[in-house]
Amino acid sequence: MASTLELLRWRLLLSRLDRIERFELHAQVIREAEEAETVARATPFPCLFFPCLFEERVEALLHREAVRARLYWHQLNVPKRFAPRS
Repeated sequence: MASTLELLRWRLLLSRLDRIERFELHAQVIREAEEAETVARATPFPCLFFPCLFEERVEALLHREAVRARLYWHQLNVPKRFAPRS
């Protein structure tokens, strides 16, 4: 039987993946969920800590990806009106 933390992880993970359009980021988001769960398990209240840890890790990942995309498009000298929105 799955633990409460495992069920929480799947519920939050699937909800978050549903809101991320770029499927190529899904594997990274899954890894962030696994790492957040590992860290949360080391605390006295893992179900309390996991949602915040997971969300912070995913937001950091999405921010890094947006910066990477901006740098990529900037390096190509593509006019802003033609560059994809991040």
